[in-house]
Amino acid sequence: MPRTVSATTDAELKAPVTRPHYLVYIGFSTPLYLSSRGDTSWNGQSWQASDIVIQGLSPDKRTGEILIGNTDLSIGQTILSEGIADRVIQIFEVHGPNVDDAELLFDGYGGGCIIDERWAHIRLRWSSQAAMFSPRILACKENGFNHLPPGGTKISWDGAIYTLEVKDGRVS
Repeated sequence: MPRTVSATTDAELKAPVTRPHYLVYIGFSTPLYLSSRGDTSWNGQSWQASDIVIQGLSPDKRTGEILIGNTDLSIGQTILSEGIADRVIQIFEVHGPNVDDAELLFDGYGGGCIIDERWAHIRLRWSSQAAMFSPRILACKENGFNHLPPGGTKISWDGAIYTLEVKDGRVS
C-alpha cells in the first residue's frame, strides 16, 4: 500500500545519497527510547541521542543485529541487570529531517547479546520466528535441577493444584 510522505522526506529520498535516522525502542522496566541522530521528540516520547548501528537486517533470512554504543557502560549495565532476551524491540527508520515520517523497520524481540567496552551487540528475533511458551526455562536435570519430585506429584500453590508431568524424560 503506497503511503504519502512529506515534501522534505520525498526530496531526501530522491537525493543520490541518503543517511537514515533510526529510532529504537527497547521494552525494559523503564523503556529506552534511543535516537541515532540527536535528541528527538516523536510520538509523545523524548528519544535520547545514542550511537546506533543496524547490521544485516533481513526479514526474509530472519537475521539482524543492532549495536548500541556502550562507552559510558550504561546500556551494558541495563542489559546485564534486566536481560535482553524476549524484550520487545522496535526500530523505526526516518529519511530526512521530518521525524513524523518514521517507518517501522523491525518489530520483534531481543535475542543473544555480546557486550564489550564499545558496543552492546544485540541479536534481533522477529515476532513470529519461534513459538513462545511459558515458562521458557524448564526445571530439569539439564538446567541444573537435580532434586525433582517424580511425575504425577501434586503441588498446591496459591489455591491451585498442579500435577507434574513427565515428557521426554523431563518433569514439567
